[in-house]
Amino acid sequence: MVSGLTFIDDLPLSFEDYEDMDFALTVVESLETRKARFLECRIQLQSAVEWVATESLFRNSEIAIGRVGSLELAGVTMNSVVISGMRANFASLANSKLQDVLIHNCRFDTLDFVGVNAKRVRFVDCVVEDLDLRQAMAESLDLRGLDFARVRGVSSMGNTTINEYQLTQIASDLAELAFIQVD
Repeated sequence: MVSGLTFIDDLPLSFEDYEDMDFALTVVESLETRKARFLECRIQLQSAVEWVATESLFRNSEIAIGRVGSLELAGVTMNSVVISGMRANFASLANSKLQDVLIHNCRFDTLDFVGVNAKRVRFVDCVVEDLDLRQAMAESLDLRGLDFARVRGVSSMGNTTINEYQLTQIASDLAELAFIQVD
């Protein structure tokens, strides 16, 4: 996806524009890139306690994160982005606009998708303990590649694709929404 990049080993900063950059970061305590713009960038991060990138823009970019305690991407805009290899205790994409996003080989304890606007977003080989989809709006959200334990916001799963096993996991919530009593 991204080629011909300029290699950078310095930390990206908030309120900056980055284009055609390859960030290769090892272990950082805290990374803050609020309202930054990443256009055709690759961000490789081995480990961080937290990364705060609220209201940032990611376009035609790759994000490869090893381990992060808290990932705060609330209010971001992502277009043609690949997120891979991440292990996060908490990840928030609340109120974000995601289009043509692939999330693969990621593990989340908690994934906050509250109020997300998802258009052609797909999970592949991912696991989440607690998924929150309240007030999400999906034009095409493919959860078949996401193994989840709990889901909040089942009523917001319109235009979402799930597999048969996932359907059995949320069946009681769907029955409750339809006022069906299961005995």
